[in-house]
Amino acid sequence: MRYSVIGATVQQVKELGGTEIKETRRTGIIFAALNIAAVRRLEGLGFVVCEVKKVSTTWSTPTVVPPTPVEAEPIYTPSDLASAAGFDQLRLLTDPPLFGKGINVAVIDTGIRETHADVMSRVVYNKNYTTDPMEDGFDHGTGVTSIILAVAPLCGILNMKVLNNNGEGTEEEVVTAIDDCMDLLDTDPEIAPSVINLSLGSVDDGNPNNIVRVACRAAVEQGIWILAACGNEGPTAQTITTPASERLVLAVGSLSLQPFTLSSFSSRGPTLEGLVKPDAVERGLTGAIVSRLEKQGLKILALKMLHMDKSLAGRHYGIHRDKPFFTGLVNYITSGPIVALVFEGEGAVEKIRRIMGATDPAKAEKGTIRADFGLDVQQNSTHASDAVETAEEEIKLFFAEDEIFDY
Repeated sequence: MRYSVIGATVQQVKELGGTEIKETRRTGIIFAALNIAAVRRLEGLGFVVCEVKKVSTTWSTPTVVPPTPVEAEPIYTPSDLASAAGFDQLRLLTDPPLFGKGINVAVIDTGIRETHADVMSRVVYNKNYTTDPMEDGFDHGTGVTSIILAVAPLCGILNMKVLNNNGEGTEEEVVTAIDDCMDLLDTDPEIAPSVINLSLGSVDDGNPNNIVRVACRAAVEQGIWILAACGNEGPTAQTITTPASERLVLAVGSLSLQPFTLSSFSSRGPTLEGLVKPDAVERGLTGAIVSRLEKQGLKILALKMLHMDKSLAGRHYGIHRDKPFFTGLVNYITSGPIVALVFEGEGAVEKIRRIMGATDPAKAEKGTIRADFGLDVQQNSTHASDAVETAEEEIKLFFAEDEIFDY
């Protein structure tokens, strides 16, 4: 059976009996045929081992597939949609106007029919990862490309066929294509993509070690933007698919023009990990949280919104630097804007911590802030100093003396 291995070397996989080994150059993911004994030994060494999932055209399976087709007659052409969204006016705000010139987009999909009127002459690179002819027998990638070119008509297109003419493939092909996109940054920068489009996905299992998500994160770190389809499983909550569920991936949904609103079938969050990119601020909970504290007689002396960098986050969580969860804390707190406040009041430290509740929302007393708004131990919506001395040090990290008011 075919597996993906994260963290090991090719030699380690080979020594444990792996065959048909393929190593990705940029993501560090190794693919190999392994028996169960080898899988258990690799897992025992601390490596992440997952079965490579097959691809089908049904969302009910945890595999990478194009979104479920929506039964409807087309009402708008891609150009109509671009015009309705105001791209014509937006392009004219810059000099020269923005038409995508000099930008390349990798369409990792079912292939592209290059004879299509909207696509002709825009494809600058082709690679087929399947055993089927280089065409769009599933009639999906061509439509995706038409929409991209309606938005950016002068961009170049990389045609990367990872799904066969039945809309089927494996995660291995998807990851390999993403890896090849990163390789092009060095081997052929003129056609290397600035953007990767993934109008495909799988049921979100909440696993950050999902190999497609791992590959997407590696590409983003190399400066490539990743756009992925949310899926067509709405309006139920927690239906956003993988890799759109990945924090560093831009999740693309569907909109209706009249009225201009999210389509009923478009998948919705939050993800299974509870990420709403990143937490309380983006969930619109700042006012509710501050209000609860003020109602307990606490007075605001300072308040600001900021986006913490990793240096500041490292100092803020310095006491946890040697803990295994330190990196996760830093990554989380720097993933989006936060609101920092200084409160004053009798017994303020103890009172605030009592109102906020236990660190783990699942264990927090009903009616506390974390019980009501927290998502998990890390994404628990709030942080509070545990002592007056700690508060004095933490305040200095976020506020200058002249930013703190006395009234």
